[in-house]
Amino acid sequence: MNCTSLNWSSKSVYNLSPTIVVCSIAVLIHTIFWIQVISFSSLRQRNMMWLYAYLITDFFLLTRFFIFYFLRHWDVCLYPTFQLILCYFEATSKFYINIVQSYILLALNVCRGAQSIFNRNVFIKHPRLIILTHLLIYILPALNITIQIFGNWTILLPWFGVWGKWLSFFKYSYDACLQLQFKGERIYQCVDGSIIPSCRNNPNGTFISNEATEFFDVGISIGLNFLVLFGMFVVFRTLAYFALRFINNHTGRT
Repeated sequence: MNCTSLNWSSKSVYNLSPTIVVCSIAVLIHTIFWIQVISFSSLRQRNMMWLYAYLITDFFLLTRFFIFYFLRHWDVCLYPTFQLILCYFEATSKFYINIVQSYILLALNVCRGAQSIFNRNVFIKHPRLIILTHLLIYILPALNITIQIFGNWTILLPWFGVWGKWLSFFKYSYDACLQLQFKGERIYQCVDGSIIPSCRNNPNGTFISNEATEFFDVGISIGLNFLVLFGMFVVFRTLAYFALRFINNHTGRT
């Protein structure tokens, strides 16, 4: 069984040069920060645990980037089984960490809200609940990804894909970024013939940026995407204001 080397083109390596610089600076900042946390006990507070958990996951993202970068930069030769495992790990690890980070921020805001509105320090009064929340945040996303992979649930149901995407703010920001990237009828070099129709017959040819936006079906214009995002911002902030303004609470701070 022959092994296959993981490598990048020289252009891909060149494009990653700014990312290498930014990630290296981030590692340095992380190192200085954690040295301070270890050195000074006053920084090791219970109410800071969600912040520290988020920073730890952020450090894992940096570690993940450098691992995959050096694997390809050094042309590491892997057997097909290990390469398949590595590809699955590369595809799911970032997705998993991003989900975990979102729930960590949610837990942080919930705990802050409980402390500021109800004057309740959940870290002291409910330590078991905090531990259980930690476990659920880390276990449930991993279980979800595992079920999707082995249960072949990674493809959305047709009826959900029709209307579900319009409820996600990611769609509008992503579509706007795509249109900004491919506007102006610029000419791009074909990488392969699997995506853009004009590249299928000529993989080494070129295509116009408009063909990319047509393939991705971005739908509405950049301005309308911005208006929808702004509308979501106003609606959610307004609902949050009314929830805090008219909440019936008599146990908070005076």
